[in-house]
Amino acid sequence: MKVVITGSSKGIGLAFAKEFLKHGDEVVISSRTSSAIDAAVKDMPSMDDWDVTEVATICIVGMGYKKL
Repeated sequence: MKVVITGSSKGIGLAFAKEFLKHGDEVVISSRTSSAIDAAVKDMPSMDDWDVTEVATICIVGMGYKKL
């Protein structure tokens, strides 16, 4: 199964990602910063068998936001 988990570089999202990986699923994790992804990948067990590829780092937060 292919799984996409947003906000998954720490906390419960990262815990879910680890569980899916333990069951052999293909997992995409995301974060607002690439450094958070790097830290999450280092925290993953058995990295020797995994293909880790950074696809994109895009972050747009609050653009066009106007307080009423």
